[in-house]
Amino acid sequence: MCDEKISVAVNSEDEPTRELTAGEEARLLAALELPGGPRGTADLRPFVCLILATGLRLGEAGILRWEDVDWSARSLTVHQVKTGQARHVPLSGGALAILRALGPGAGHIFRREDGAPLPPALAARAVRKAGRRAGFSGLRAHDLRHGAAQRRPGTLRRRPRRAAA
Repeated sequence: MCDEKISVAVNSEDEPTRELTAGEEARLLAALELPGGPRGTADLRPFVCLILATGLRLGEAGILRWEDVDWSARSLTVHQVKTGQARHVPLSGGALAILRALGPGAGHIFRREDGAPLPPALAARAVRKAGRRAGFSGLRAHDLRHGAAQRRPGTLRRRPRRAAA
């Protein structure tokens, strides 16, 4: 499903990032398929792949609606959870393929089985659990976002760190 090389920061921000091999990517995605994930979740592989391809925050991906996809411009209008402002995110060929496989449809792109938007906490639990099942120590859902910055510079704008007082 994910056809792009993935880079994931493992453990803390101070540790170097590393790229997942195709085998490691397959293990993570396969672990998401195993029974015993959080109740009310459908297949989260497309959700995870889109985050890996775009660098979206879990909350941003969880509230995406089909009308946020601009197919001709190859971009998403993302309603930022943190700032409340909208931004436009370019879509790679892989990200477009993920979305095309899911829809287009109406309403939220990623939903719980009851139709409600996918809550970030539910997705984060599923990713942590899948990471443990796949043998990754300390993999956090937020780490998936940093892989997009490695593959596509400019996808995420980083704020300069403040010097310690």
